[in-house]
Amino acid sequence: MAIGRQFWRSFFVGAASVAAVVLGFVAAQTFVFASSVDAEVHSPETVRLLAAGDIGVCDSPAVADVGAYVSGAPDATFLALGDIAYPDGSSQSFAECYDPFFGEAKGRTLPVVGNKEYETEGAAGYIDYYGEAAGEPDQLWYSTDIGGWHIVVLNGNCWLVGGCSTDDPQYQWLERDLAATNSRCILAAWHEAYFTSENPDGAASYMEPYYRLLDDAGTDILLSGHSHNYERFAKMDAGGNPNLNGIRSFVVGTGGTPLRTINEPATGSEVYGFEAWGVLELDLTSFGYRWDFATTSGTPLIDSGEDSCTR
Repeated sequence: MAIGRQFWRSFFVGAASVAAVVLGFVAAQTFVFASSVDAEVHSPETVRLLAAGDIGVCDSPAVADVGAYVSGAPDATFLALGDIAYPDGSSQSFAECYDPFFGEAKGRTLPVVGNKEYETEGAAGYIDYYGEAAGEPDQLWYSTDIGGWHIVVLNGNCWLVGGCSTDDPQYQWLERDLAATNSRCILAAWHEAYFTSENPDGAASYMEPYYRLLDDAGTDILLSGHSHNYERFAKMDAGGNPNLNGIRSFVVGTGGTPLRTINEPATGSEVYGFEAWGVLELDLTSFGYRWDFATTSGTPLIDSGEDSCTR
């Protein structure tokens, strides 16, 4: 059924539960969270964050639909989860394949550098487009605070910016950054998914030192793209073991590029879908969060829930 610009959104049913109704999508498990949800999740101070990656393909109706959705939420911050301007992240790609659809939201966008951006030497097109918002040109990592949340954006191409180990500059920066924050709630993002069912062997295992550090600091959410589908994982530690105090991961590679099939869910996968583009909506307070995946075209996926922060 063609949905076009009719936007489908999920709904929440019951405290600390998740609606995972599948219409052309798969709910890997039926479950109820053991943790309770603070009343402050619904507080007036709630701020909205929208997230999607793998976006800018010229002449793609899906990109236009996702861009229209983001433009239709002018008070929301947009987290662009990498591979933002196909085919190569050049200034021309940004000008022709991304900006016409997402340029209105540029001033409220938190960019994440992807592997496509580095197909232009030094991610020069990305740096030219976002300027200071991208972070230092030789790093492209940064942090900020939104609505009581500490937001950490990392460069998943760590081997290009000093290395991927605990001795390298991005890790050392992250260690200092996390030690300095007083926020109860932490959200992290990088492009390449740490957990994914699309190609579990190709997941970003090289980011394990960063995942462990974020987990030890009490990080609540990890957002990524790279896999061209939507998927939510259970709270897990860096080894993929369930942990009620671990990080909940979302893969949101649904910004407009052609979608890819998932044949079998990986360990910890709770909901996944590959037949609709869309954005992840996060409502953030200083005590907790709610999520909804909103499809913009294709088969609707209903996935929503809420939880309190762990710190």
